[in-house]
Amino acid sequence: MFGRAANLITEDLIKRGVVVAEDREIYQFGAQQSLSILLNILTFAGVGLLIGVFWPVAIFTCAYISLRVYAGGYHASTPFRCYVIATKLVIVAALMMRFVYLPAYITLIALLIYGLFIVFTAPIDNRNKRLDLDEKRVYRVKTIVISLVQISLVCICLYFGVTIIVTGIFWAMTSVVILMMLGIILNLRQV
Repeated sequence: MFGRAANLITEDLIKRGVVVAEDREIYQFGAQQSLSILLNILTFAGVGLLIGVFWPVAIFTCAYISLRVYAGGYHASTPFRCYVIATKLVIVAALMMRFVYLPAYITLIALLIYGLFIVFTAPIDNRNKRLDLDEKRVYRVKTIVISLVQISLVCICLYFGVTIIVTGIFWAMTSVVILMMLGIILNLRQV
């Protein structure tokens, strides 16, 4: 999606002697990924501002990215499709944050179910992002730890009435679990 811009950045770094030409592909990939992440963060922030839930979307973004990276599930076949799907996902999540109120007990029950689902299924690989056995072990532990930290944070925030954090984390975990389920379904169809 940002191939040309990443190439220009890499060429500039090589010309200035910051990186060596032999490592061009590595730096070009890093530049491309960085630009993609930046676009996603700016898009998420824009959606949050437009819908009037900037801070919950900011918390959603942190919780979502930290868990999604390791949990796996559905992965789009191209960076552009990934961007479109992520944008639609954050729009839906922001609308839910703005207009849907869930009582604390519903939030806790749902998070308990999410936590169990994550513990028993993570990580979910995908034909667009295969994981080897070592990656699966590492990703599994990281996914479980991150989800437990997020669920614990929600419990603490519910106790103290900090609903903005609860809302962001809840919808982030909801989104990750949905993408994990979609990944499982698509994996079963391929068999």
